[in-house]
Amino acid sequence: MTPFRTLRNFLLSAMLAVVLTPCPLAAFDAGMQWGGHLKALGDLRWPEAHAFPDVDPPAPLTDGTLEFRLTQLTSLPWAIDLETHYEAICHGGDGVRNARMVDLAMPGTPLPLPLPDPDRLDRRRLMDLTATLDTGSSHICYHRLDRLNLTVLPDWGMVRVGRQAVTWGDGFVFNPMDLFNPFAPTDIERDYKTGDDMALTQVLFENGDDLQALVAPRRDPETGDVSSDHQSLAVKAHIRIGGRDLDLMASRHYRDVVGGWGLSGYAGDAAWRINATWTDLDHPAARRDDYLSLVANVDFSWVWWQHNFYGFVEYYFNGLGDTDYPAALADPAVVERIDRGELFVLGKNYLTGQLQAEVHPLFNLFFNVILNAADPSAVMQAWGQWDAAENLRVVVGAKLAAGADGTEFGGFDLPETGIRIGVADTVYSRITLFF
Repeated sequence: MTPFRTLRNFLLSAMLAVVLTPCPLAAFDAGMQWGGHLKALGDLRWPEAHAFPDVDPPAPLTDGTLEFRLTQLTSLPWAIDLETHYEAICHGGDGVRNARMVDLAMPGTPLPLPLPDPDRLDRRRLMDLTATLDTGSSHICYHRLDRLNLTVLPDWGMVRVGRQAVTWGDGFVFNPMDLFNPFAPTDIERDYKTGDDMALTQVLFENGDDLQALVAPRRDPETGDVSSDHQSLAVKAHIRIGGRDLDLMASRHYRDVVGGWGLSGYAGDAAWRINATWTDLDHPAARRDDYLSLVANVDFSWVWWQHNFYGFVEYYFNGLGDTDYPAALADPAVVERIDRGELFVLGKNYLTGQLQAEVHPLFNLFFNVILNAADPSAVMQAWGQWDAAENLRVVVGAKLAAGADGTEFGGFDLPETGIRIGVADTVYSRITLFF
């Protein structure tokens, strides 16, 4: 048995022991917290923004998702925590059927397709904690563990081993310092970030500074073997200087070296942040040797007409981007990051903003826009969130693309493929029951 399987089995055994042996836990006065949610999602998407050859999908595409998540945290008296998050998800509808048709018509298409594939979720991760429950021509159901970790809390800080979520950086829509499963720019619900298998250590200092270091071993998705070319080693220092917060980061992420810094502070009633990363690429076929990424934002809140408002504006520079989008998709450095879920756009300069209006303490309206400043083209989102009960949330919204033909969000063609890339107009609803 490999050390990695031993680690996985140990963590699973520890969690099962905690859950299934209440008497010893009671004797040790351990605290157990349970929670989770049941979520129903429905989407209508208009597919003309995604035209594939040999595929004639209906319009609009109708899809539904049912998502169940159960969370459990056990705090033991020796400053040890055990955390587990279980989730079961079922997707079904025209979008799943269409994605399967595309995969059959064009096997090996080098672009992400809108098909939930459980086999891809853990193909790079150290532990495979995902399994398919049922699959068909227009549906797929699977379950997995999204958190499975043990945390030790000594006086000087924290050590956590196992599947966990880590977020670095200060970006709202784009976050180049967040190397580990960042949210997509159009994600409007960010309750849970996808977990990764890693070991994380944090050292706390009396003056409020802290130092974090982590290692995230991964597998080569082609061979299934643990590979140093796919792991991440990273360290980040947080320093308080003259009323401002400074972050310094260094990492070996897959084969690349990444360095970054961040600075944040206040200007009157507004808070500002700026993050930048420099990446030294180690890919013989990449079109450049290195690149810069940068994000800067400012956010503030105010009161109008006896209602609370909140907003932010953000600028993002993608040094890996290009104004020739088909050429960008021919760059292996771009394709790798899209495949890993680290890069979501192809251009260079983006302006984003969001406005939130509290119409009622239980009902909020949101509007945001992501603008490619070079095209120009944009993705606009508007949604309403109603807290219908203490444990019930209802969200209804729409996502619309704007831009001329040939722009990033308006849609462009890949030469000699018949594939058209763009953003599909979408109307959606989300109903979440928390427990």
